[in-house]
Amino acid sequence: MRNLLAKLYLKPELFSLGLLVALATVIALAPDLSFAGTGGAEVQTWYQDISNSLKGFWGKLIALAFIGFSLMAFKQGAIIPAIFLIFIGLGVGVIPDVVDTRFTLLF
Repeated sequence: MRNLLAKLYLKPELFSLGLLVALATVIALAPDLSFAGTGGAEVQTWYQDISNSLKGFWGKLIALAFIGFSLMAFKQGAIIPAIFLIFIGLGVGVIPDVVDTRFTLLF
């Protein structure tokens, strides 16, 4: 067994081919796995909860806190972290709308 692993280690193209054959075998024997996660009904309630909380009071509070932290970082002279915090603060409020728009457009 050790010699076989050493030979496979020395020939990465054989190892890659073996992984490809194993993946093709799994897909051929269980074709339902290739469609896993295409419906989205499993995580729809979680997505609604997170989206509603980010769009509501707590999302606005988190965004305001990040922008406040960025102002404190600017005051202390940390410009790069402050810019990063501003982008996070703005992103918290914008990301749910971007995701909703993209998936409404595609589906």
